[in-house]
Amino acid sequence: MTKKISKLPESLERVLGVLLEKKVEELMVLDVESVVGYTDYFVIGTGNTSPHVQAMAEAVAMELKVPGNPVPVEGKTDGTWVLVDQGDFLVHLFQPQARRFYALEDLWSESRSVVIDEERILAEYRKHFKEKILAERASGKVRGKKVAQEEDEEESSTEE
Repeated sequence: MTKKISKLPESLERVLGVLLEKKVEELMVLDVESVVGYTDYFVIGTGNTSPHVQAMAEAVAMELKVPGNPVPVEGKTDGTWVLVDQGDFLVHLFQPQARRFYALEDLWSESRSVVIDEERILAEYRKHFKEKILAERASGKVRGKKVAQEEDEEESSTEE
């Protein structure tokens, strides 16, 4: 059964954006709130290789990172099936063979599949990411390559 939800939680949409940016395949969201008591959504995606799955998991964890509150990630070392636990949703990232073997979509078939507007989510993620980088640069947290080179050149000329 498919369920159209007008608005997913913001953190979930950001994670979907990260996964789409990282070229996740076969992305789906299951609304499991009425089926399980420990989370609202399962995000399920596939990566081509272990490094691909690991990179997606790392990017998701970085997106969800809050100072002093680590994001639980399981299975990252092997990269066959990685689980990222956000609390309100769980992100399951698989290599193709593992996804077929565990078949979470079938296991949780009584849940509803959520319609995802991938183009909108990716566009919003890219906009959010750009705004975040610009804000970090303005605050001095991130220096662009050209700025760093100019500062290094200034330091060199004053030392002479």
